[in-house]
Amino acid sequence: MPWPQSHDFQDAVLNPKLSFADPDLRDAEVAKDAKGLPIPASGQFGIVYQMVAADGRRWALKCFTADIPGRSERYKKISAHLRRCDLPFMVGFEYLDEGVFIQGAWYPVLKMDWVEGQTLNRFVGDWLDQPSPIKVLIEMWPKVAQRLREKEVTHADLQHGNVMLVPGKAKGSVSLKLVDYDGMYLPELAGTQSGESGHPCYQHPRRLSEGIYTGEVDRFSHLVIYTALRALLVKGRTLWQSYNYGDNLVFSQADFQKPRESRVLRELWRDGPDDIRSLTGRLVLATEQRFEQIPQLDEVLDGISVQRLSTVQVKQVCRLLDMPEPVEEPALLQLAPRPPSNAIVALPALPTSKLEAATPVARPAPPPIPQSSETSPAVSGKTIGCVAVVTVLAALALVTAVVIVGIAAVISMREPPVADNPDLLNPIRDGLRPPRQLALTLREVEKLGVPLDQHRKRINCVAIGGDSHLLATGADDHLIKLWELATGKFVRTLDARAPVKGLAFHAKDSTWLVAANDAKTIKAWNLGGKRKTAERVYGNPISSVSVSPDGTWIATTEGKNVHLWKPENDFIKTLGQHKGFVEKTAFSPVRSNDEISLVSASDDKTVIVWDAKRQKLDRKLDLASPVWSVAFSPRDKWIMAGCQDGSLWRLDAKGIEKPVSMIEPGRRSGSVGSVTFSGDGVFVAAAHLDHTIRLWEVETGRRLQTLDNLPGPVTSVAISPDNRWLAAAVGLQQPKVWEITAVVGE
Repeated sequence: MPWPQSHDFQDAVLNPKLSFADPDLRDAEVAKDAKGLPIPASGQFGIVYQMVAADGRRWALKCFTADIPGRSERYKKISAHLRRCDLPFMVGFEYLDEGVFIQGAWYPVLKMDWVEGQTLNRFVGDWLDQPSPIKVLIEMWPKVAQRLREKEVTHADLQHGNVMLVPGKAKGSVSLKLVDYDGMYLPELAGTQSGESGHPCYQHPRRLSEGIYTGEVDRFSHLVIYTALRALLVKGRTLWQSYNYGDNLVFSQADFQKPRESRVLRELWRDGPDDIRSLTGRLVLATEQRFEQIPQLDEVLDGISVQRLSTVQVKQVCRLLDMPEPVEEPALLQLAPRPPSNAIVALPALPTSKLEAATPVARPAPPPIPQSSETSPAVSGKTIGCVAVVTVLAALALVTAVVIVGIAAVISMREPPVADNPDLLNPIRDGLRPPRQLALTLREVEKLGVPLDQHRKRINCVAIGGDSHLLATGADDHLIKLWELATGKFVRTLDARAPVKGLAFHAKDSTWLVAANDAKTIKAWNLGGKRKTAERVYGNPISSVSVSPDGTWIATTEGKNVHLWKPENDFIKTLGQHKGFVEKTAFSPVRSNDEISLVSASDDKTVIVWDAKRQKLDRKLDLASPVWSVAFSPRDKWIMAGCQDGSLWRLDAKGIEKPVSMIEPGRRSGSVGSVTFSGDGVFVAAAHLDHTIRLWEVETGRRLQTLDNLPGPVTSVAISPDNRWLAAAVGLQQPKVWEITAVVGE
C-alpha cells in the first residue's frame, strides 16, 4: 500500500474523531487559516499540524511522509533517555505506532508539546538593534552545550529552526527550547544511522559528504552558532544584512566547504576584534579537523573571554583563508638601548581579550650579561655601535620587505580579469564563425516611484512582463507592486496575503501574473487580458512558480515534488522523481511537435527535463552540487543551471553535448540564487548570494560584466525580452534596475 500523501494527512486532521486513537487528539481540533484549511509546517520527513484541545492545551502533531525502517524503536530509545535526563530545554513527546488511520491502515505519528515562540534566526533579527537579549543568548548557549554533553545527548541538527526562544515565567524573560529530535544520537543508538545529516549551514563538510553519525557531531554546530552570535553582537545589523539570507544566521555551507573563498570568514578574520578573530580562526581550523579534535565551547572560553590562538594556529588559519600573516611591528622596540642593570622596566601586560585593558606592571630587569673572558675590551665601543646600526638597518630592510610583500598580497587578492575558459567551446578561438566582440554597458536607474510606493519589507523576487513593459516585485510585506520600466512610474499594488516567494509573467505580455506566497497558495491575476484570475491552495509551502509559453500550464515546486496545474479546468498532476527539495522550474519558450518541455532544479544535485504535456520524465542530468536555479534559453538550445557552490553550468537542452562550466575551476562565487537568459539568448545573468550579479556570453563563456558590492544577497534577477532592462532583488525594499546597452563589434 502506498504511503499517504499530504492531502491524506490534511483530510485526517480535519476529522480527528475518525482518524486518531489517542484521546487527546480525538477531542482536539486542528488550527486553521482564514479559509478553514489546516496550517501545515513541512520538514524533511514530515508535516506538523497544531492540535488544540477545548481546554486550551496544544500539541504539535507530526505526520511522517515516508516509511523509515526502525523508526519506532529509535523513538522509544530517545524518549526513555530524555525522560531520565530531565533537561529543562527539551520538549516532551510521545511516539504513537497507531497514530493516524488513513484508508484502512494505521500510520505512526509523533505527539509533542506545542512550543510557542520564535526560531533563533527570527529572534536574532528582531532584537539585533537591542543587544541585551543577544547577550543573554550568548550566556545561555555554552551552558546548553555543557548540559547536553553531561547527559550524553547529541542533538545532531542544531540550527536556527530547531532552537526556539519562548517567553519565560518572569516578565521580560526568555527561555530556550530545542525541538526536532529525528536525527538525535545517543549511546543506545551507536552503530545505527539516522538517515539525516543536519542543516548544511551548521554542519561540518565531512558530515555532509560522508554521512558521519557519532556523539561528536554537535561540536561543530555549537561553534558555528556561538561564533555567529558573538560576531552579530559586535558587527550588528550590517553583518546580518550582508550575510543572512533567511535560512541561516551568517554562515553558509559554502563558507565551510571552501573557507578561502568565504567573504564572511575572511572579513571577520581581517576586521574582527580579538575574541571574534579567535572564534573565527577556530571555526576555520575546525573545517579541517576530525570531530573529536574540534574543541568544546568551554575549552575555548574563560568566562566570557575567548582564549587566543597560538602562533602556529594563526599561521594555519592564514593558510586556509589564503590571507597574509599579521606583521608583528612591536618587535622593533627590542632595538632600544639596554637599560642599566639596576633599572626597573615597565612592561605592559598583554590583554587576554578585548574586554581587558593593558596595564603597566613593574618588573625587575634581568641581571647583566657577564663579559666573556675571550672578549676584547675594544668590542664594547665602536664595534658594538656598528653592530647596532647594522642590526637596525637590517630590521628596517626586513620591515620594508614585509610591507612590500603585504602590499603585493593585497593586490593579489583583488579579482583579476577573467580569461576565456579553455575548456569551453569558443567559436571565435576555434574558427567556427568570424570573430566578434560583445560588450555590455549597464546604467543604474536611480529610483522607481516615490518612497510612499515602496515595499515595507524586503523584496524576495522580481519578474518582467513578456512585452518588456512592466516590472513586478514581490516582498515579505505580502504585497506585489507593479512598475513601468520606461518611466519608473508606480502602477498598482496586489495583495498576496502572505510573503511572496515567486513571480512569473505570461511570456507574451504583461496581462497575466502568477505568484506563489508563504501561505501555500498560487494565485494568477488578470491584469487586462483575456485570461481569468485563478487560485489554488497546496498542502505545503511553495518555493517557486513558472508559466508555460502558451499560458496553459503553471508549474510549482512543493518540497520534493513539481506540480503541473491547468487553471482552465483545475487539473493537477504531480511529478515526483526528485529525491531532494525542488528549488526552481522553468518552461522552454519554444513549443515543438506539440511538446512543452519543463526543467526542474533540486537539492539532490540533479536537473530533470520533463515532457510537461504528457507529464513524463524525459532525462535527468547529474551535477556536483545542489542546484538552486535554472533557466531555458529563448531558442530552446541551452539550459543554464546555478548551484549552491557558486558554479554555473551550461547544459545542452537536447542532451547531446556534455555539461560545460561557465566559471573557471577554482573561481567559485557565492551560491547562485537565480539565473536568467537575455531575450535573444546571447548572454545570461546569474544572481549570487555574495552580493554580486555576473553576466556571461553564452556561446563563448566569456564574462561580460560584474555588478558587485550590492547592498545584500541577490535572490532574484530578470532581463526584459527586449534586452533593455536588468532588474534584481538585493535584500532591500526597492529593486535595483539597470538599463542595458549592448554593442557588438566585428
